[in-house]
Amino acid sequence: MKSKLFIQLFAFSLLIFLSQSCKKYENGPAISFISAEKRIVGKYELETYKINGIEIKLSEIGLDNFEKEYFEDGKGKNYSRQFNNLIETEFEWELNKDKTQIREREKGLNGEWGQWNSFYTITKLTKTEFWTLNENSAEQHEFHYLKIK
Repeated sequence: MKSKLFIQLFAFSLLIFLSQSCKKYENGPAISFISAEKRIVGKYELETYKINGIEIKLSEIGLDNFEKEYFEDGKGKNYSRQFNNLIETEFEWELNKDKTQIREREKGLNGEWGQWNSFYTITKLTKTEFWTLNENSAEQHEFHYLKIK
């Protein structure tokens, strides 16, 4: 009886250890049964923006707020409010093969799609939070979004 309990506890401990050591996103979750695409879909508000680890207030870059909305069909919308004016832009999004990075391209004023930007690393992707890290320039840009819908 004791050996059966020991084996069950050992197997459970091993499962916990393995799920922690091979999590896909740096800040979590350790395990999820919902696909990355389904977790991304929704509307988010930019909660925190950092450049090289230093938090930047949206007002410092001329914005009152910034929201992103990801749709299931690989499209999305950015909503930014600047001096009480709402600016809305469309974009397309896609994940890389292992779903650890995301990239987007915006639709220009002429209705043409722009070039794909570089992939951003996804550092957290839960049902309510979506964090990305852009290390493709001299400065490191970090975006923490909180799902609002």
